[in-house]
Amino acid sequence: MKRGVLAVGILGVSWSCASGNQVRSPAATLQAAAAATAHAKSFTVLLEGVEVTYQAPDRVEQVEHGQASAAASSSGGTVSTSGAYAETITKVFIDGHYYEGDGRAGQTPAFSVSQRCTGDMNAAEYVLGILGAIARSGDLHASGGGYAFRIPKGGAVPFPLSGTATIASGYVNTINLNPGASTPPAITIASINAAPPVTAPPSATPSTMSCNSNS
Repeated sequence: MKRGVLAVGILGVSWSCASGNQVRSPAATLQAAAAATAHAKSFTVLLEGVEVTYQAPDRVEQVEHGQASAAASSSGGTVSTSGAYAETITKVFIDGHYYEGDGRAGQTPAFSVSQRCTGDMNAAEYVLGILGAIARSGDLHASGGGYAFRIPKGGAVPFPLSGTATIASGYVNTINLNPGASTPPAITIASINAAPPVTAPPSATPSTMSCNSNS
């Protein structure tokens, strides 16, 4: 079984005055949008090869797309391998339960269910951690048509990150991270407060998760 820390910021909004009117600074604008997104009832996240649905406070469906191949043994003891095929791994996190099913893309997988290991993180919690860290950060400024940020390691953020974000309708809708990679991974956030519900699979075989004792 493949194992997958939720951090949201308490927003302190700063204001600057221009011509007698209160105008939000770029930092405060991004802080407010990050906090609003982190506190949304639901949203979807699109990463490279991963589709995520988040439903507050603790329901997540994470669908991972990849390639797999099947091996078979003949009566003579030789092993043959089929060609690669599209595989989908679906992970569902609900309360303290973890469901996982995998199979060919387009087919309904058979799920297993176990208790979730302490400290395991899914993609939605990682994004929530980044949003919370942005909402608390003081290292933010306008950049091009968006906002640049730097956030330290801590909680759901495994190492210091920098990047850019864009905002739509008061919410963060894209995050481009640049932790040193040549091609920054893009995170797209959509369906804010309108994502489909996350429900448990109708059937699942009980399983035991082997948890890391250091988690």
